[in-house]
Amino acid sequence: MKPMKAAAVSLNPAAGQPLENAEVMCRYLDRAAADGCQLVVFPEAALTGYGVENAASLAIHRTDPAIFRLCRHALKRRLICAFGFIEKDDAGRLYLSCAMVDGTEAVIYRKCHLGFRERTVFTPGSTIPVFRGQGAVLGASICMEAHIPELHTVLRKQGAEIVLMPYASGMSGDVCRRHWMRILPARASDNGVFVIACNLVRPSRQKAVSAMNSLPGSHAGGTPSLVGGGIMILDPKGEIIAGEFRPGESYLTASLSGILPRDLPDGDMHAISYFDRRRPDLY
Repeated sequence: MKPMKAAAVSLNPAAGQPLENAEVMCRYLDRAAADGCQLVVFPEAALTGYGVENAASLAIHRTDPAIFRLCRHALKRRLICAFGFIEKDDAGRLYLSCAMVDGTEAVIYRKCHLGFRERTVFTPGSTIPVFRGQGAVLGASICMEAHIPELHTVLRKQGAEIVLMPYASGMSGDVCRRHWMRILPARASDNGVFVIACNLVRPSRQKAVSAMNSLPGSHAGGTPSLVGGGIMILDPKGEIIAGEFRPGESYLTASLSGILPRDLPDGDMHAISYFDRRRPDLY
């Protein structure tokens, strides 16, 4: 893998305003390009806003002008742009999707493992693609899929070097940090991949408003409290390269070294590629 600089954004999108959100995201692409990045990662449903009960009103087709806007700008800035959106296909089925685009190539991953509420509205995806660009191989898992080890094994089998984990979770601050620290380092070190996680910022559900009113920037009885936010970037040993966990929008960059465990000589326990030591014939 070639050395790469990546940016991750925790975004608070306007629900149901994909073109407006695309313009905001393009400004982040400008910022990332100025910072020397080759990859920018946005959260789950960043382009459309996240919702379950109102998912149909938020959903867009993959040919939506907002997606083309991001594709064109990614090409202009010579970036890979990864972003989530609620997708509606030609048959009217709804998906939680993550697009990986650079203006010349586009890969869309549809979330295969859905949450309890999501299962009542969305259709699960049935393919696990990877994206190749900027000298790297990228894969994606979305939100709760970080808990599914086999999904990441499949991505690694296809050559993934960086796994993107866009979230739309209500976890905030230290709760988000503690949760991610139980899961994400394992996905990184088991497979010898970089992991980039970023969480959507969104209004809290009603039952969480009173608990979240104490957070910085919230206003009891006025503007709805915000939940979510958080960025974590890990190396192939599961060590944090960069992290930000305040409950709000944030932008973070990190340099990803091109050295992966799979590229190092066998025989050094400090550089072991655990994925390559598996015995799938036994299991």
